[in-house]
Amino acid sequence: MNPQSEPSAPPARESAPDIRRRWTLFFGYVLCFPPLLQLLFGAGQFSGSDWLNWGLSLLFRVLLVSLFFLCLPRKNVVAGWAVMILCSLTAGLFVLPDLYLLVNFGALLDGETLRLMAIAPASEIRGFLRLFFCRWNTLVLLLLFPAAGGLIFRVKKHKILWGALGALTAAVLLLLSFTPGRGRTARQPSPGERLEAFFAERRAAALRLDVAEAGLRAKARNSDREALYILVIGESHSRRRSSLYGCARDTTPGLKKLFEAGKLHRFDDAVSPHVMTLLALPVMLTLAEAAEPKTAFRHKANIPDLFRNAGFKVWYAYNQFPDSENELPFLAVAKRSDVFLSLHKERFDGVFVDVLDKILRDPAPRKLVIFHLRGAHWAYRENFPPEVRFFTGKAPGLSPEQARHAEIVDDYDNALRYTDGVLTRLIERAAAEKKNAFLLYLPDHGEALYEEEAFVGHTDLFPTAASCEIPMMLWLSEKYARPAIRSELPEAVKRPFSSEDLPHLLMELAGLESPCFRPERSILNQAYEKRPRRISTRAVPYDSMKNKSVPTAGR
Repeated sequence: MNPQSEPSAPPARESAPDIRRRWTLFFGYVLCFPPLLQLLFGAGQFSGSDWLNWGLSLLFRVLLVSLFFLCLPRKNVVAGWAVMILCSLTAGLFVLPDLYLLVNFGALLDGETLRLMAIAPASEIRGFLRLFFCRWNTLVLLLLFPAAGGLIFRVKKHKILWGALGALTAAVLLLLSFTPGRGRTARQPSPGERLEAFFAERRAAALRLDVAEAGLRAKARNSDREALYILVIGESHSRRRSSLYGCARDTTPGLKKLFEAGKLHRFDDAVSPHVMTLLALPVMLTLAEAAEPKTAFRHKANIPDLFRNAGFKVWYAYNQFPDSENELPFLAVAKRSDVFLSLHKERFDGVFVDVLDKILRDPAPRKLVIFHLRGAHWAYRENFPPEVRFFTGKAPGLSPEQARHAEIVDDYDNALRYTDGVLTRLIERAAAEKKNAFLLYLPDHGEALYEEEAFVGHTDLFPTAASCEIPMMLWLSEKYARPAIRSELPEAVKRPFSSEDLPHLLMELAGLESPCFRPERSILNQAYEKRPRRISTRAVPYDSMKNKSVPTAGR
């Protein structure tokens, strides 16, 4: 009789300390692998601040792992598993995005990224997730990385460290094919920068779509056989510092000469409803009104589309910075033109004369040209070539505060004189064409120049009369096609005007027929009706500001 074989002993259950070690190693692997991978592939491009941020990130993660180990219950198995699972899931919420950002953008999850995710609308977050996370390689990466850590649990208890090393090696081999950080020589955008750019483009795209839909609905027609219509928008041009309006200093000699020869019409009572470009241009270029919410312009008919729908070819040349719709939303309207030119790299406004020469060679029979100047924006001395500086001494008639800042006043007056030269040359070029043409000039707003207080510049929060009063002038060619306009001009130049009515004035000048046109808003129309003019987001009545200033704040 064969002796009965002894039953094999059941496998020994792993002790609580071994379980704690396995989970601690897994938790450490999950948390610390991304910064170690960043060090492996990106250390060559680290700056001093990058090393500091990396060191702090790794130290924080090591402290979390240590805290995890200390908090694991030693005897209560159920509580131990609950803590381990909860901590691993919490770590995963941060580490998986962390790892994804690392292999795609070369950086770890940072505070800026979390801030953007917190404040961004839910629709933008969903769009980002769909665009970047719903890719097969991303999903494979995010699933296999923690799975590689499972090696820590599959090896025998006396080979736990070998399992951890195997998990690390497997993850490195896996990520080699995903990581774009190798060979980088230039700084890559951070995750926060990439997120911000993504959200900004989404907002800009929605803005462009709204403006386009409103523009396509704008009906207009025009019967001119040929036309050259030019709108020039200045910048920070004070009526009070213009010799055309009586300033003792000869800041606008060319325009003044044209006016005295009867070739230029000067409007005497024009104001801007806002004294910031960001707020003034949307109501100048569209049918939005200053009293409406500042986003109303995106749903209103606009000047470029009205003229395009009437058969004009439209140019918009822009010499300011930046040229981003997110920073200056009115550029979404400007870019509805057939041709949009960003000229800010040219610096000086003299470039517009060359641009007009090129436009005049275009065969389009009907042209609308919109020039947006750098004008007299701060810093004033950067807006004209040094060799054309004309004023260098104390100007006559300065207030005490202006006298204390005579050099700034000189710079501003020189910028106005340079703008005068540009406008004069543009009129000369247009006149040489001997066509049905006009040139209308007005700035986005005026400028405070120490008239009453120690303040220079402009702000919509605390407007002054000087910062909202603007010059406006009109040149008509000999072949200008509308005699009724000429007969109305002597009265029109005296009427009060707000630049929010610019679209109606422009449609009247160009003879555009459109349901959008309101004759009572055009100072060239006999049906014109005077309306109260309010300035800035504070809706200050202009009549209460005339000849005095609302208290101002420093720029």
